[in-house]
Amino acid sequence: MSDTFVALGAAVISASLPVAVLSGGFSSAVLGSILAARTVSSLSCLPLGGYVGDRFPRVPLMRIALALQVGAVGLLGVVVSDSDISRWIPVGAAVILGVADALFLPPAAALVPTLSRSHNLARINALLTALQSIARVLGPAIAGIMILAWGSLTVIYFGGICYGVALCSVLLLRLRSASDLACDVAQGDSNCNAKLAALGDDGGTRPQHGLRTWRALLPVSLLTLVFNVSVWGPYQILAPAQLSAASRVDCWPWVAAAYGLGSSVFGVLGMFRRSESRYSVKFMGICMLAWSAPAWVVASGGGSALILSIGSVVAGFASGYFRTRWSVYMQSVVPTQLLSRAVSGTTIIASVGLAVGSGGVPLMMQTVGLKRVLFYGILANCVACIVFNAWIFFRPDSDKSRDYVCAANRSE
Repeated sequence: MSDTFVALGAAVISASLPVAVLSGGFSSAVLGSILAARTVSSLSCLPLGGYVGDRFPRVPLMRIALALQVGAVGLLGVVVSDSDISRWIPVGAAVILGVADALFLPPAAALVPTLSRSHNLARINALLTALQSIARVLGPAIAGIMILAWGSLTVIYFGGICYGVALCSVLLLRLRSASDLACDVAQGDSNCNAKLAALGDDGGTRPQHGLRTWRALLPVSLLTLVFNVSVWGPYQILAPAQLSAASRVDCWPWVAAAYGLGSSVFGVLGMFRRSESRYSVKFMGICMLAWSAPAWVVASGGGSALILSIGSVVAGFASGYFRTRWSVYMQSVVPTQLLSRAVSGTTIIASVGLAVGSGGVPLMMQTVGLKRVLFYGILANCVACIVFNAWIFFRPDSDKSRDYVCAANRSE
């Protein structure tokens, strides 16, 4: 529940903040500074979020992070309404919000396997994927309606309320889980100590198996990096540019909504899976090829907005599959004591790849042109997928990383 409302609050604020800042009398330079401050502070503090998420009880950290998010959003709502205030105050509020985002994500992701049984991980992650995708689709729509009805400041405060609801759900988490853990203790559950530590009833745990953990995560992390640099980052710049050249830029929100729809559909279908496949990581390379479907449409240069939307549905479905399986794989092969840092590390790799891919588009367009940027990117992604699948399928001990997982990761 907390993840869903955090995603909804983030989507609402992302859609309404530019309108609120510009309508409040601030310049576009101030808006750029606010957005950059949040992004940079979030990425730079993710390693800190991963470290403290593994060294200290996770639920109290999530409460602190959500309280910071509520306060930062409230401060943003106050300061952007007065253009006479120094520009550094809203920038500072954005920094606080970015730090809070970085402190919340790793502990929240690492808490999932400690609150669920191992055979339910696939369905739980599919449910989270569906709810977060729906929130990201509904957020801009809600923001647009509320801006027309009550103004952009009201929408920002609504985003703060979403964070507040998430905080309330986390405040109730220990009360709801402590009784369950008491039953597990009576039944001799070997995972109880790790769960109690995550919920704040233990002094924390010591990390172990760090090198072997990163070796297990490196292939998929590199595959994600190549995909974001070569395909997904350029696509998010070049697809709107192509629609604009065809005087159909107004269709871009529908294309983005189609992507969220595909991800939500997979999440709903994934909840009905009977069990998680042991070798599902092997299909992640194939999944990346489907994820690049709309980039193929843009690279061809002849696709309409409808075809691009259909490709986005396919990409959204593939992304839902990938994220769900990637989460299950990490939660299966990474010891509980290292999971927060694993989440922060893989998130940084993906985010840096996306930033490099998006930021390098202007230079690449001047060198090879719009269509060839994505053509070469898709070609590089295909090569990476082939190499990844060859490594996974033909490496004899490709799945032996599960063997060293400590018993604390399993609940039965």
